[in-house]
Amino acid sequence: QPSDIAILARTWTPLEGYGQAISQRTFAGQSIPVVQTKGGNLLDSREAKDASALLQFLADIRDDLSLIAVLRSPFFAISDRVLYQLSLTSQGKSWWDKLESAKLPELLPTIITLKTLVKRRNLDPPSRLLQWADKLTGYTAVIANLPNPQRRLADWRGFLDTVRQLEAGMAEVFQVVRRLQ
Repeated sequence: QPSDIAILARTWTPLEGYGQAISQRTFAGQSIPVVQTKGGNLLDSREAKDASALLQFLADIRDDLSLIAVLRSPFFAISDRVLYQLSLTSQGKSWWDKLESAKLPELLPTIITLKTLVKRRNLDPPSRLLQWADKLTGYTAVIANLPNPQRRLADWRGFLDTVRQLEAGMAEVFQVVRRLQ
């Protein structure tokens, strides 16, 4: 039976490939369910890093590295080609300034979304900002269509829960980002 199978490895690296291969097979006419349990740190998950980068950017809009990470993440999935084009504009300006003044039509929805989140950063707690970001960008819909979606969605929910715990008594983005670090 599929429930009788367990694959153990010294590192996590090969497990995702095995999981994908097994889930593409069938047993008794049904796909074989795969559950990968990572014993690692939630904050090391891709989803936590994406959400942390967004919160870091919202805490400090001059944080170019966080903004670029958010732009490349499933929140916006901006291509390296577009980022390169953007990098050529307005030398010496911050990435946020470059983005705000960008004339690339493919960036317009991203600009509108980020401006909305920047306006809300002093009104909403960080967990609500992440929920807004998900609603405006479809982040969880994107990760639900990537390999190992159950794990990714669980990591997203786990990170949201962590942020909720950290914001108890202090709902400012900057303070929560400092506690996450």
